[in-house]
Amino acid sequence: MTDRELLELAAKAAGLEIVSWVKGCPRINVGFPTSWNPLADDGDAMRLSIVLDFMISFDFEAFGKVSVVSRRAGVFVTEGDRPDGRSYATRRAIVRAAAEIGRLTP
Repeated sequence: MTDRELLELAAKAAGLEIVSWVKGCPRINVGFPTSWNPLADDGDAMRLSIVLDFMISFDFEAFGKVSVVSRRAGVFVTEGDRPDGRSYATRRAIVRAAAEIGRLTP
């Protein structure tokens, strides 16, 4: 799945409407258009995890991964420690879990 598809499905899961794309980055309408990219922005990823009520666990030292769980939607996603950083792995796991919820949402 491409990053664009992940972001589109994650937005759907969170009830956000993507109104446009600027240089590969979605813009959502929150009373005004604003950039939204939880794959690249820690704040956007954290807000997404809060809206979707995710439980996030970190076990980089023992197992080299981060896990994201949504008991409500029955979704479990793990992302391994990545050369581009643990923050990136965490954001990606959050977006992947959100995208799975979006995929399951009619």
